[in-house]
Amino acid sequence: MWKFPDTVGLPRATCFRNLRDLGLHNVLAERSDLDFILDRSPVLETLCVQGNVLKLRIRLVSQSLRCVKIIGCFIEEIFVLDAPNLERFIYSDAWHPVGNCTTTVKIGHAPKLHLLGYLVLDPTKHVLDVGNTIIKAGIGMSPSTMLPGVKIMALEVRFAVRNDVKMIPSVRRCFPNVETLHIMSGKDDQSTGKLNLKFWHKSGIIECIRSRIKLLVVRDFKGGRNEMAFLKFFFQTALVLEEVVILLPDDPTDHMYRKVVSLRHIERASEASFTVGKQVCSSRLPSER
Repeated sequence: MWKFPDTVGLPRATCFRNLRDLGLHNVLAERSDLDFILDRSPVLETLCVQGNVLKLRIRLVSQSLRCVKIIGCFIEEIFVLDAPNLERFIYSDAWHPVGNCTTTVKIGHAPKLHLLGYLVLDPTKHVLDVGNTIIKAGIGMSPSTMLPGVKIMALEVRFAVRNDVKMIPSVRRCFPNVETLHIMSGKDDQSTGKLNLKFWHKSGIIECIRSRIKLLVVRDFKGGRNEMAFLKFFFQTALVLEEVVILLPDDPTDHMYRKVVSLRHIERASEASFTVGKQVCSSRLPSER
């Protein structure tokens, strides 16, 4: 582990005029350090922070940033305040110490953002704030709470946890034009209720599922009751779905194999191709497709 150099004593005129890509791997950096670098790097396009165990609050203000990756870090808040050219925002494998620690992901001005994930639909881990509105289950949507430019999105969902699953309709409506959806099936360490197919139909039409999503990737498929109900609803309502990819865990059980086989026989609203693989063969990060 390396400590980022102290920026307090540097001249105010310091500028990194040619810095385009910055990767901080296993580096202890404070919020003030990142603010300093971003403020003085006029052509910085890619920022990757990985393995930072200090509690960070990241505020993104940059006219040049196009890609931000935050991987395996201890984050209190990520605020995309003003990043007019930001296209990809990847947040994955968050590190949380013992005890409750919630990360707020706040999206302000990012009109070109088209890839976002992973958002964890566990309110004790992630809070999503769009247009100064915290997105909760059942919340009404308005233009200020929508990000229509996002085309590729990744979610992590614990399907056995009722409150997590009930977040899906609201989050999906925040991103009405998503064409590629990655879903990581989270650890089912607890079960708090069953949500059957009737629940999804009562939730109403989710327009992006019905008429936008062309590719669905499910990672760490477990085949639980709630997960199967969601996938049945998805298949029955997705009119333009072209491809489904189901990725099993490293050590799939017989139950998972039986359930994934049964998915092939579910009635679908479209003629989507169906592929089954293993998670070990695929990156955990959302891809450009």
